[in-house]
Amino acid sequence: MKIIDRIKKAAGVLFRYGPGHDYWYSPYGGATGTGITVTETSALQLTAVQACIKVLSETVAGLPLQLFERMPDGTIQRAKGHPKDNLVSSKPNKDQTSYRWREQGMIHVLTFGNWYVQLLYDGRGEVAALNNLDPSRVRPKRNDAGNLVYIYTKADGQPVPLTAPPNIMPIPGLGYDGIQGFSPIKMAAEAIGLGLAAEAFGGRFFRNNARPSGIIKHPSVLEPESRDNLRDAWNAAHQGVDNSNKIAILEEGMEFVAINVPPEEAQWLQTRNYQDIQICAIYRVPPHLIANLDKATFTNIESQGQEFVTYTIMPWCIRIEESLNRWLLTEEEQKTFFYKHNVDGLLRADSAARAAFYKALFQMGAISPDEIREKENMNPIPGGNQYFVPLNMVPLQVASSVQDVGNEAASLYPSLRGAVKGDLAKLRSVGTRNRLRAVYKPLFVDAARKIVAREAVALQREVAKRLGPRGERDFLLWMDGFYDDLAPYIERVMRPVFRSYTESVAVEANTEMGADGGMTDDLEKLSKDYSDNWQNTYIQSSKGQIRKIISDAPNEEEGTEGVIVRTKQWEERRPEKVARREVVENQMATAKAVFISLGVTRLVWVTQGSETCPFCLELDGRVVGVEQNFVSSGDSVDAGGQEMKASSNKGHPPLHEGCDCTIIPE
Repeated sequence: MKIIDRIKKAAGVLFRYGPGHDYWYSPYGGATGTGITVTETSALQLTAVQACIKVLSETVAGLPLQLFERMPDGTIQRAKGHPKDNLVSSKPNKDQTSYRWREQGMIHVLTFGNWYVQLLYDGRGEVAALNNLDPSRVRPKRNDAGNLVYIYTKADGQPVPLTAPPNIMPIPGLGYDGIQGFSPIKMAAEAIGLGLAAEAFGGRFFRNNARPSGIIKHPSVLEPESRDNLRDAWNAAHQGVDNSNKIAILEEGMEFVAINVPPEEAQWLQTRNYQDIQICAIYRVPPHLIANLDKATFTNIESQGQEFVTYTIMPWCIRIEESLNRWLLTEEEQKTFFYKHNVDGLLRADSAARAAFYKALFQMGAISPDEIREKENMNPIPGGNQYFVPLNMVPLQVASSVQDVGNEAASLYPSLRGAVKGDLAKLRSVGTRNRLRAVYKPLFVDAARKIVAREAVALQREVAKRLGPRGERDFLLWMDGFYDDLAPYIERVMRPVFRSYTESVAVEANTEMGADGGMTDDLEKLSKDYSDNWQNTYIQSSKGQIRKIISDAPNEEEGTEGVIVRTKQWEERRPEKVARREVVENQMATAKAVFISLGVTRLVWVTQGSETCPFCLELDGRVVGVEQNFVSSGDSVDAGGQEMKASSNKGHPPLHEGCDCTIIPE
C-alpha cells in the first residue's frame, strides 16, 4: 500500500457532528485521524494555511474602504471629513491603523470564523473607536427575552454581556445559523492535520539523513540491555545530518541491512502538494498565490487573478461592507450613506487593455480626462474635468424629436418671419441653430436638474432644522457656506455642457461661413467666462430669493414654509427654464464671436416662434453692425395699447424669457 493511501486511511474518519454542534465553534482543538491536534494556532504552522490567510487578510486590508453619500441628483460622492469615514479608513482606534485593524479582523474570521468589534463611544454618544475582540472569548446566546447577546469573557474570567448594537459589531464568516461562523480550521481539521503529518514525516525523514530505519544483524543472540546499548550507540554515531557520510565499523560479524523506501513509494512531495491544493480550496485562493505553480501558465494566471477578485475577495468585501452599514450607521444615515471597497486596483489589466477601455468610455462621454488620470495616479490638467461626445451622435430620445434640417422646404419652419422666407441658405442656417438647440436642451435640463435637486433638498432640510429653533442668522450663515461649497459642484456639472455646446456652435458657425474651424483659445476663454458668470448669477439669484422670502415672512414658521414651497417650485420649473434660455443665450454669444472673427461686420435679427412677442416682431429683419446693439435699454414698442420697454442692452437674442429668435450674418 502506498504511503499516501496509508495516511488517508489513518485519517479516514467520518464527521460525527452536525452543523450546529459546539465542536465547530469551540476554540480548542482535538486530535485528528493522524493523531495530530489541530487548533487555530497550530494550524498556522502549516505553510499553506498561513500563506492563504496572509494573502486574504493583506489583500482585503490593503483595499481602500471609504464612506460614500448618495446625493439627491443620483450622483455618488466620497463623504470626506465625515467622522465615520475617518474612523474606518484612517484611525479605528488609538493603537492601530485601518490596515492593521482590518488585517487582524480578517485573521480572526479566517481562523476562528468570526470577527468581533467592540464599539466605544465619546461623550456625545458618537462611535469613537473600534477595537477587535479575541473571538475565542466571545460566544453569542439569546437571553430570556429572545434578544441576541454576545458574552465576552475578560482575561480575569469575568463575563461581560455585549449587544449589537450598540456595544459590538459582529462580522461572521460562513455559518449554519447566520449568527456565528464556523471555524475554517475546525471544518478542515483533517486536511490540515494530514498536511502537518506530512511535514512531521519529512522532518523525521531528514533527521535520519533521508534514510528510514534499518536492521543490524548479529550472529548471536543479545540480551535486551545489550540490544538497547547497540541501537543507541549506532544512532548516536550515524543518525542526523551532521553524521551523514561517516564510515561505520561493524564488529563481531555484525551486518547492517537498510530498509529503503523508494521515492515513488514514499510520495512525500505529492502528499504535500495535494494538501496545499486542499487548503487553497478551503480558502478559495488560487494556488499560484501561495507559490504553488504546478498547474500555472502565463495565460491562466491572469484569469485566475480576476476570478480571485470576483469570487473570493468580493464576497469578503460585501460581508464587511454590509456589517459596517448595519452596525455603524444609524437608520437615517443608511438612507444616504454607505461603505464601499475600491477594488479597481486589483482589476487593473495591462496598459494596452486599459487604454482601450478608457478610450471606449471617453468616446461615449462616460468619463473625463481627469477621471482617467486619477485612475492612473496622475495629476489633473486644466480643462480636464470635461466630457466629450462625437458631434455626429445625439441621445435617441432627442433624435426622434429633431427635424431633418437637410430638407430645404421652407414649410419646415412655418413660424419664420419675412427676414429669411425664400432664402434657402438662410433657412439652412436657422435650421442648424434649431437642431443644436434641440440636441443640447435635454443636456442642459439634466445638468440643471442635478444642481436644483441638491440645493432644494439641502435648503428644505436645513431651513426646518435651523430657522425656527436657531433663528434667521444661523440659517443664513449656513446658507452662505452651503453655496460656497456648492459652487465647485455647479462648475463640475455645468461647465462641460457649456464647453461642449460652445464647441458645437463654433463648428456649425464656421461651416455656415464656409470655413473649417472649431474651438480657439478665445472661445475657450469665452466659454469659461460665460460659465463662471452663469454660476455666479445662479447662486446670487437663489440666495436672493431665499433671503427675500425670509425677510418678508411675518414669522419664522411662515418663512420656513415659504422656502420649502419655493424650492419645490424650483424642482418643477427651474431646470426647463434654465435650459430654454441657455440654448439661445450661449449659442448666440458664441456664434456672434465666431462671425466677428471671420470678418462679418453686420448681423440680421431673425424672429421665429409661434407665439412671438410684439418686440421681437418689430426686430425681425433688423440689421446692425457687430459692435451695435439690436436693442438699447429703455427702447419700447406698442403692444396693443401697452408699452413694452427693454430693461437692458441686447446685442443678440434672447430678448426675453422664452425668446427663440436668432441672428445670421447679413
